[in-house]
Amino acid sequence: NSYTYQKDLKRAQLRIAYTVLYYVGLRINEIRQLNEKKLLDAISASQFSIIHHKTRQPYIHVLSKTGVKALKNLKTEFIIVFQKYKYDFLFGNKKPIHEKTLIQVMNRDLKYTCRVSNLPYNIKSHSFRVNVISNLLKITTVQNTADIVGHEDIRSTTAYRRYALSKEEINNLLEKITNDEIEN
Repeated sequence: NSYTYQKDLKRAQLRIAYTVLYYVGLRINEIRQLNEKKLLDAISASQFSIIHHKTRQPYIHVLSKTGVKALKNLKTEFIIVFQKYKYDFLFGNKKPIHEKTLIQVMNRDLKYTCRVSNLPYNIKSHSFRVNVISNLLKITTVQNTADIVGHEDIRSTTAYRRYALSKEEINNLLEKITNDEIEN
């Protein structure tokens, strides 16, 4: 029936989309153009070749080994979207879903998931990109992070600096400085 169709298809689409967003940190509008070939090529090459939504410039986004493995584990979802329902795009039968509609669909699903899972978070579709950038900023420089996510200007990257060091992390850094000075 129609309800089962929508639930089955939507679940498969969202699992693929969330996996890509989680491991790559693309903008929502950059996944609109994804189709089976682009996804399979990304898995095969361990990278996505994407036209950035904002700059309209091509960019290569590397996919980690863990990300490749996670996408490979979604074989059933690929079959549902691209073979069972014969969608040309991840979100769109003959043409990609409208960008605002995709954002609304994802935000509604994320809000519902947080509510039924009793998660006290306000996760939105852009949260995946924020998470990737914030986590990169924890372990590498702003310039490296900008290069990885495709920001031409590092000021775009610094706008994501939502990660604040905890008291324990600050203490550990200060101890490291002190210990390094004592050793030298």
